[in-house]
Amino acid sequence: MQASRLSFSGVLVVLALFSFGCKSDPKVEKTATPTVSTPVTSNPTSTDTTAAATKETPTTTTTPTQTPTTTQTSTPTPTTTNTPTTTPVTPTEDHDIPDRVLSENRIGTQLIHITESITAEKLPYIVGGPQLQDCSGIFLRITDSLRARIPALANKSKYIFPNANEHRSSRGIARWYFEHHNLHIVEDGKADANRIRPGSVMFFANTDKQYSNMTIDLLAGPPSGVPKGVIMHIATVVSVVKDDAGNVIKYTMMHGRNSKYTASPTGGNCDCGGTTAKQHAIFPFGNYNQQWVAIANIETPVQ
Repeated sequence: MQASRLSFSGVLVVLALFSFGCKSDPKVEKTATPTVSTPVTSNPTSTDTTAAATKETPTTTTTPTQTPTTTQTSTPTPTTTNTPTTTPVTPTEDHDIPDRVLSENRIGTQLIHITESITAEKLPYIVGGPQLQDCSGIFLRITDSLRARIPALANKSKYIFPNANEHRSSRGIARWYFEHHNLHIVEDGKADANRIRPGSVMFFANTDKQYSNMTIDLLAGPPSGVPKGVIMHIATVVSVVKDDAGNVIKYTMMHGRNSKYTASPTGGNCDCGGTTAKQHAIFPFGNYNQQWVAIANIETPVQ
C-alpha cells in the first residue's frame, strides 16, 4: 500500500515538472529542427532542465565581490508619456537592445546587494506558483527589488517590466521583452559577448542541444502556446570581467539554479575552451551545457 502511494506521488511530481516555469521540456518546431550536440558527460542523469546538470562540479557560488565594469554608453533622453505603454507591438523581426540611460555601475552595484540578500534566504528551487523560487521566479524577485532600490525604475511612465501575474515562465518573459523591442537573439555567443553587462537578462536553451536560424517562436513558443519554446532557463548578470582590450571574457549571474542548489550566483560563465569544462567550448558564454540564445536589458524604457 505504501509503495502505491509513493508511485502515485511520483507521477504527480513528474507532471508538475513538465507543466510549470523553467522545468518544462518543450517540443521544437518542425521548421527549425535542432542538431543535438554530443554531451560532455555520458548518460546524464539530471532531471533538472533549467540549470547546470547536477553531476557537474558547480562553478563557485560565493557572492560576487568584483566591482561591476562600467561601460560608456550613449545617454539619450527617454521618452516620457503621461500613461505607460501597456499594449505591446508585435514585431516580426529581431530588435536590438535599446541604449541604456541609467549608469551600469549603479545598476550593477544594486544587483550585487540584491544577490547577497536573496542568497542569504537559501531559497530552494520550487517550480511555478506564487513562491517565485524557480529561475523565472528569482528573476521576478530581482526586478521587484531593483525598482525598490532605484526610484527612477519605479516610475511607470518611464520604465516597464514583466510581471508575475502574466509572465511567469522564462519563455513568457522572453516574448515580453521581444514584443517591447528589448531582446536580441544570439546566434553566435562569441560574437555577442560584449553585449553582456550588469543588468543583462540571459536566456538559455534546452540542455545539450544546439540551435541555429532562431526565431522568437522557436525560442518562446508561438503566441498560441503550442508547441512550447526551447528556452529553459533565465538569469540576471550581476558583474562582468573584461580583458585589457575591453572585451568581456566572463560574467557572474544570479539565478534560481536547481533542486540541488538554492538560489545563488554562479561565475565563470565564459568562452573558456577546455580550461573549466568542455561544455563551454560547445556553447560559449552558456549556462554549463545550455546554449545562450537571447539577451535583454533588465529595464525597458517606455516608448
